[in-house]
Amino acid sequence: MKIKKKKEETEEEIFSRVSKSFSSSSIGIRLISFQKFMQTKLLRGQEFKKLEDIAMIYDTRFSFPEENTIGIIKQEISNIFNKVVDYQSYLSYIEYGGTLNDKQMNTLLVTSLLLAKKKKVISQKHKLLLFLNMKIS
Repeated sequence: MKIKKKKEETEEEIFSRVSKSFSSSSIGIRLISFQKFMQTKLLRGQEFKKLEDIAMIYDTRFSFPEENTIGIIKQEISNIFNKVVDYQSYLSYIEYGGTLNDKQMNTLLVTSLLLAKKKKVISQKHKLLLFLNMKIS
């Protein structure tokens, strides 16, 4: 498989692509953010350290939150919608431990697509996304 690089893109083009990518992924990103909150802040109190303990509690409550946590959950959902607005804030929210500029994020996204294509876990329509940065022959 030959990979031919396209012409060098402007910062504006890269920013636009990264912004569009975040926008199209925002629902999944917010769900991941909420899961991070649930597992690390809401359910991992002093007495619950293992995921098995958390799963047991979910089972006993049929996945419904306790009455005293509903307000906390609503507040955090609002925080996620207001604070997780781009990849940088998302990486910060999940405590990734570093920052990526738009060019680095673009490279990460393209590399992820290439790896998915190589592993044959990418659909035909998503293969078109690869042509945003590279021409595959």
